[in-house]
Amino acid sequence: MHKWLKPDIQGEKPMPRRAHTSCLHNGKLFIFGGGNGSVALNDVWAMDITVPFDKLRWQHIRPREGSALPPPRGYHTSNLVGNVMVIIGGSDGRDTYDDIWVMDLDTGLWKQVLTDEKFPCMFHSSTQVGSYLFILGGHSGQQFLSDLVLFNLVTLQYETKQCAGRSFPARGYHSAILADSRLVVTGGFDGETVFDDVSILDLAALAYLPQVTRFGIIIDERGVYVEDEGAEYAGDVYE
Repeated sequence: MHKWLKPDIQGEKPMPRRAHTSCLHNGKLFIFGGGNGSVALNDVWAMDITVPFDKLRWQHIRPREGSALPPPRGYHTSNLVGNVMVIIGGSDGRDTYDDIWVMDLDTGLWKQVLTDEKFPCMFHSSTQVGSYLFILGGHSGQQFLSDLVLFNLVTLQYETKQCAGRSFPARGYHSAILADSRLVVTGGFDGETVFDDVSILDLAALAYLPQVTRFGIIIDERGVYVEDEGAEYAGDVYE
């Protein structure tokens, strides 16, 4: 049985926030940025979650002296690559960022990654697949997106890819997770519609699989066949 706990954490704490990100490195939970409802933030806090619950403490991770800092933001993404936290895009409530920042979590050193191409984005998802970050959807500051953009972790440059099949409708606020060789995208919002669908990107073929939302298996004189809605392959017959 799963049970939620709310430990009583003593000592210095980060201010309340939303739209931040977190990642786990060497048993420590790191959070970055977000907003408190009035202003955007760019601070980093860490918590060692390997200790007993009554010993949990927040630690303010200050940047190394002389290190540049990313502008305050929320609605960005963060990915852990080795000991480096990679921050992509986001917004401070006014501007939509097209930058990439990296932080060495062991030394506190921040650096901006300069790319040849720029892709402003917020509300997107970023999922590591091998030596790439797969960036899906989000909002450009002008419109919601359904694009796939790859960030190459070796060259530190963007690459654009065209996917076969029918992509999901443009959206942000969705989630994307890697499952075997497929990227599974669920939910999201396009400013009007809150989505309840699931889209699957086959990474080997770089193609979206057809969606099957409702289906039934029918047996009659013809054999066994499938009736479904929302898929391209309705009525397939299996002898």
